[in-house]
Amino acid sequence: MYRGYKFRIYANTEQQIALAKSFGCTRWFGNYSLSLCQETYRATGKGLSRKVIQGLLPGLKKEYRWFTDAYSQCWQVVAFNLSNAYRTSEHSRYDNPKHFAKHQRNRSLKQQKLVRKKPGSNCRHQAKKQVAKVPSKIARCHSDFLQTSRQKQLLKYKFLDGLLLTVN
Repeated sequence: MYRGYKFRIYANTEQQIALAKSFGCTRWFGNYSLSLCQETYRATGKGLSRKVIQGLLPGLKKEYRWFTDAYSQCWQVVAFNLSNAYRTSEHSRYDNPKHFAKHQRNRSLKQQKLVRKKPGSNCRHQAKKQVAKVPSKIARCHSDFLQTSRQKQLLKYKFLDGLLLTVN
């Protein structure tokens, strides 16, 4: 049996300032690195490696004095998460779902049945309605597939959620 514990931290004023600086610096570095990764990805089709992202830190620390206020573990986590996101996203491709192909076959079968019905009959009218319903089923299946695949990606890379809020 697993147990979970919740803790609430009541930070004093100095700790609140240190946490705010760390979060702000980390968010800035995350946005900066993300924009570099996106530019590199557009140009070459590959993201930046963790080593390259971490290699930016010494130059940025010299350029921006406030950069030294945050802990080094924060920078390492940002570099790891960004490099990991680009590395794994390059290999994740989704094929069309099987039920999508099933609805495609179903449409052709219903169209064949429609052709066989006598023009002007009630059976032909009902067959027309059935054929007309299939594209909406396909569209719903496709949108459901896109929504579930997006949800999988968001869960996989949920650390980017906070970074993408304030991209410069």
